[in-house]
This record gives sequence, C-alpha cells and structure tokens, in this order.
Amino acid sequence: MFFSSTLRRVYNNFVKNKIFFMRTPVFFILLIVTVVLPVSCAGVSVVKQKYDPVFLTDDKYVNPLPTQGMKKKLEVYQIIDGYYKSQTYSVEALVQINPDEINIVTFNSLGTQVYDLAYKNSGLVFNGAPSTTKIKPEYIVVDFQLCYFPSSVVKPMIRKAGLVFQETVLPDGWIRSIRDGKQLIIRIRRNGNSLSYKNHLRGYGFAIQEEPVP
Repeated sequence: MFFSSTLRRVYNNFVKNKIFFMRTPVFFILLIVTVVLPVSCAGVSVVKQKYDPVFLTDDKYVNPLPTQGMKKKLEVYQIIDGYYKSQTYSVEALVQINPDEINIVTFNSLGTQVYDLAYKNSGLVFNGAPSTTKIKPEYIVVDFQLCYFPSSVVKPMIRKAGLVFQETVLPDGWIRSIRDGKQLIIRIRRNGNSLSYKNHLRGYGFAIQEEPVP
C-alpha cells in the first residue's frame, strides 16, 4: 500500500513546514457530510477547554481520557472505508499521537482536507467544513481512544460509565467489546495493521488500513 500522489504531496508540504498530524477513527456524520460535499475545513473552527460528555448509549456517557493514557508514540497513514446506515465514505488520513497530544488530519480522494483536530489535556482545537457545525469533536477523540489506547485505561473509563468492557487477545491482535448488560454496543477488531470498528447501537462503522509514514 502506498500514499496516493495527491496525499503524498500534501504530506510533504506539511512536513516541510514542520506541521505535525494525527489521525483518529472518524466520527461517522462528520465524514459522510464532508465526503459527499467536499469543502474546505476552514468553515468551522472550535476551541474548547472543557469537554462535553460522549454518550455511548442514550443515558450512559464517558469523558475523553487524558493524553498520557497513550504510553507510546504513533505516526501512521490510514485509508478509511466507513458507513453510516446505507451511506458509505472513503478518506485518507495522517495520524500522530504521543503522551502529550493527539493530532489528526483527513482528506478525501481529491486531496481536499476534511478536518483537522488537535487534542491536548489543556484544550481541543477542531477545524472542519461549514456543514459540521453540530458535530462534537469529543466523539472523534473518544472513538480514537477506544481503538488505540491500551485496555488498562480504556476499561476503567467504560466501567465508570456503567458499561461492560471486554478484550480478548489473539495471536494477530485483539477483539474489544462494549456492552450495556447483554446488549452489544461496540465491537472493535485489531488484526495486524488493519482495524475494524462497528457501533451496533448507532448503526455506523469503519475499516482502517494502516501504513507507516514514509
């Protein structure tokens, strides 16, 4: 798997200017809207120091974890294919994460930026398309943390919300599940450099193929 020529040019320009990125599992409505109607991310700018709760069910919620929960550094290029009910989308993304911050930038197939997000313990900055004004970036952060943060910090967050977290370790990765009683809410599967996420309650999901940043 290789960078598309458009994304490679964009990436090289950002590196040249010493701007660093991160990528997260994409919150479904945001990407569906921006991929169907590709526009510049300059339309919406959100800066937050206090975060809204992220509801995993209609009445149970979590708060974004501190960045220190991620003990290792991560920098990857991703191809993301997702869906929300009957709609589908595809985007490319650059991700960079360390114990101090999460940075994300995503592009559609034409190289148009969909959104960028920077998350630190001191605050969150989100820039997205004008049609994403109702999107709460905290949901993007939490989806990312559910997929990439170690289970040792994810499990207490889920249990505190009154939900059940389980991780099964496999030879090639793991399977994580989040349940409300017996009802399966979220299932995440890691298989080598591939990851799949399915939210059974909300009807959305995505598959991620990862490659190292050259």
